[in-house]
Amino acid sequence: MTVSEGTVQLPFVQLFTDGACSGNPGPGGWGCILRHPASGKESEFSGGELLTTNNRMELQAVIEGLNRLRARSRVEVVTDSSYVAKGSSEWLPGWKRNGWKTADKKPVKNTDLWQRLDTAVARHAVHWHWVKGHAGHPEVIGTLGQIPDKFHLVSSVDDVEKLHVENTVNLSYVTQTTLSVDECRDIVGALHKRFPNIKGPHQEDICYATTNRQEAVGVLAPQADVVILDLGLPKMHGLEVLKRLRARGNSMPVLILTAADSVEERVKGLDYGADDYMAKPFALSELEARVRALTRRGTGGGPTVVKHGPLQFDQVGRVVYIDEKMLELSARELGLLEVLLKRVGRLVSKDQLVDHLCEWGEEVSNNAIEVYVHRLRKKIEVGGIRIATIRGLGYCLEKFQAPMNKDPA
Repeated sequence: MTVSEGTVQLPFVQLFTDGACSGNPGPGGWGCILRHPASGKESEFSGGELLTTNNRMELQAVIEGLNRLRARSRVEVVTDSSYVAKGSSEWLPGWKRNGWKTADKKPVKNTDLWQRLDTAVARHAVHWHWVKGHAGHPEVIGTLGQIPDKFHLVSSVDDVEKLHVENTVNLSYVTQTTLSVDECRDIVGALHKRFPNIKGPHQEDICYATTNRQEAVGVLAPQADVVILDLGLPKMHGLEVLKRLRARGNSMPVLILTAADSVEERVKGLDYGADDYMAKPFALSELEARVRALTRRGTGGGPTVVKHGPLQFDQVGRVVYIDEKMLELSARELGLLEVLLKRVGRLVSKDQLVDHLCEWGEEVSNNAIEVYVHRLRKKIEVGGIRIATIRGLGYCLEKFQAPMNKDPA
């Protein structure tokens, strides 16, 4: 398969990338897979550093993959890092114009890698494809398996018992995206039992995954606002998933995402109950705009003012009131509140909050999230409004319950 760029026929290549580290900063690794769909050939590369960060490893993976392409190509880069995807497609031009400074005149973090990535991208026609945790990509087995030398792949409690470790000093672990929450917790518990001094990531780094697509739709559908459905799912075609979702009477907006862009395929998807259809490759900004439109449509246009007990959030004016008094919230506090209000009574992970706040064009750490939540609590937790901490997982804006009036003495 080739893609035309003017009068030049460019070969089409898919680049799957991932990176992570144990602790942030800490020892880490990167990995990438280069796939040439026309020939069916694949190549894998990986590497690591003793002291690095998650974002540096994510950037390094893309740089290494692009630099291994000998000829100019049409490249679809698949990454689970919103920092890399948004930075490359949205923030990078502004950083370069500002002399590698952010909008608030601060030096861009990881400038050395961003400059190398800018050079590597310029040699190709690159399209960025962001996916959450590489869901639906069995090629990526988890960053633990991609870090070379002195690392062990552990997939079960039995594997922990069989581990042969010569030096337990500074022993640490990272988690895999292919394991369920329960599996991760069992393995982590076994690691801590056998190696009491082992160090590892926070529990919110543990990702949930399932191989049963029908079960996943049933579990996640009541909690979501929009379903983005890739038709090329393993084990069950996306249209079958859509058919079963609609058969249950679920009317949630569904956006189909696929490389099959024929008129017949689009008509079939829409007839099965999809609300929108988007072909790959696509611009991330367009996908975000379509999701926002579907969200508004799914709620009948959406209210301009969201109410939660005595709190009112004006989504148009971006202003928050409690008991008719306007609150002074920073942009990031407002962003946190917006996410929590959209998921009242539901868990919002720190990763979700980081992804949302990452739109500011710089890194946001989990520790920073804790600070912002603390500040937000001090301003809004009155009259029955409460942000609950789900230890090791994230936060939840509890459903509002008016405080009970005490009987007069």
